[in-house]
Amino acid sequence: MAYRSKYEKIIAASLNSKGVGFTHEPHVLPFTKAQRLTKVHRQSHGLSKDFVNITYHIYLPDFLVKNGIYIEAKGGTFKRESRTTLIGVKKCNPNLRFIIAFRYDRPIYPGSKTKNSQWAIKNDFEYFIGTSVPDYICK
Repeated sequence: MAYRSKYEKIIAASLNSKGVGFTHEPHVLPFTKAQRLTKVHRQSHGLSKDFVNITYHIYLPDFLVKNGIYIEAKGGTFKRESRTTLIGVKKCNPNLRFIIAFRYDRPIYPGSKTKNSQWAIKNDFEYFIGTSVPDYICK
C-alpha cells in the first residue's frame, strides 16, 4: 500500500502489529470553513461588515480503524491549514471520533509556546504522541 508519509507507514505498521483492522484513506468527509472577506470585497459587493463567506470542502482522513475511530497522522509541522481543517471536520461531523497521532510533541509552529498536545486539549481532540498506537484505540 502507498502511504503519503513515513509516519503514516509507521502508524499502519503499528496497527498491523496489534492485529487491528483498518482502511487507509477510506472516504471523504464534508466540512465547512467560515471565511471573512476583505473590506474592499465587502464594499464592492455591498455586503455588511459582519458578512462571513461559508465554503464547502472535503477531508480525506488517514485511517479508519474497524472500531469506527478515525486517526489523523501528523508527523511533521502541524500547519494552520491542517488545524483549521480538523476543527471544521469535527464541527461538521460531531458523531465521529477523531484521534490525532503526533510523531512529536513540539510547538505548532516555530517560536510558538503552544505544543501539539496543548492545541489538541484546547480544541477537545483526543491524541497520542509517538509511533505506537495505544492499546485503547485498538479495542
